[in-house]
Amino acid sequence: VARPAHERLGVERDRQPGQREGACADVLERRAAPLGRAATPVGSVEQWARTQTPAGAVFAVPPSWSGFRSHARRAVVVDFKAFPFQPEQIPVWFERLADLAPISLPERADPRLQATLDDAFLRRAPEALARAASRYGIDYVVRHRSAPLAHPAFELTHDAGPWLVYRYRAHEPELA
Repeated sequence: VARPAHERLGVERDRQPGQREGACADVLERRAAPLGRAATPVGSVEQWARTQTPAGAVFAVPPSWSGFRSHARRAVVVDFKAFPFQPEQIPVWFERLADLAPISLPERADPRLQATLDDAFLRRAPEALARAASRYGIDYVVRHRSAPLAHPAFELTHDAGPWLVYRYRAHEPELA
C-alpha cells in the first residue's frame, strides 16, 4: 500500500490535503519547511551527511528522496525526480534507477510508482547493492531499519531512528 510522501519521510502533517489557511500561512509554511524537515529522521540523515561526510561523497537513497541532494549538499546516484531532459542521458538515469530499485515497468501511470520504487530499493539484496556501489562509486547507502545491510562490505556509520546509514568499505584491504 502506497503511503503519502510525508508519512514515508516521517514528517507530521498539520492539516488535511487541500485545506488552506490563507496565503500568509502558505508563504510561512514554505519558508519554514526546511526547519521542520531538519527535525525529522530524514532531516537528521541529511544534516549528518552534510556535516560528517566528505563534500564529494556519493549516496544511494530511496528514489523518492528528491530533496536529499539539496538538503544534504551531497551527490546521489539517482532519484526519481531528477529526470534528465537530454535524450542521451535518459537511458543512463533509467539504468541507475533499475539497478538500485528494480521493478516491472507499469503499463500506465501509477500514483504508487515512487512508493513501489522505494520498496524495491529497500528490498535490494546487499550483494546487489555492493555491486552497484562499486559500479557507481557509492560511498554511503541509506536504508530503513526494517531492511538492514548485513554484509561485510557495509559498515553502519549513522543511526537516525528509522533510517540507518552504511559506509561502503570498498577500499579496505580485507575486502579487495
